[in-house]
Amino acid sequence: HKINNSNSNRNLNIYKNIIKTRSLNPREQYYYSRELFDHKKYKKCITEINKFLKQDAWVENKIDALIILSKCYYFLKNYNKQFECLTKSFMFDTPRANVCCYLGDYFILKNDYKTAIYWYTLATKCKNNINGFVEQQYYSYIPHLNLCVCYYHLGDIKKANYHNEKAGQSFETSIVKQNRLFFESIKKST
Repeated sequence: HKINNSNSNRNLNIYKNIIKTRSLNPREQYYYSRELFDHKKYKKCITEINKFLKQDAWVENKIDALIILSKCYYFLKNYNKQFECLTKSFMFDTPRANVCCYLGDYFILKNDYKTAIYWYTLATKCKNNINGFVEQQYYSYIPHLNLCVCYYHLGDIKKANYHNEKAGQSFETSIVKQNRLFFESIKKST
């Protein structure tokens, strides 16, 4: 993630000035934490998100805060805390597809493809009933593309190809097209 505008510290400075005069309300605390994350101030972000999580706030913001917290721990290479934050989101509501995909990613990093398959498969079964912003690609494209990767590493080319095609039904990307050509070349060579 990167900051694009030339006055990228504007919002961060606004929050810092507010903090000089009063405490942030939960919504401000949440957005201040997001600004810290966007500025790659991961340790400070962790502190501020933990303050936010102790406050009464909208469930969707709490789940998103835990996702941001997990990403901070990922960038700080504390993978156990990353995992802990992702699973803690289940305390607030049913699993979200993006959280399931992040858990799948966690297990791919450990080369545990069977467990990753569990989480990506669960992501494809999650219901999109969230009140708020939804990253639609986590309900179909991303989990299916990662299932393709997992099954390929486990040597199941048929299932890998199947999930690549399922990903392509959601978004026909260059990755899907490259994978398709790759699987076709495998078929021709056997």
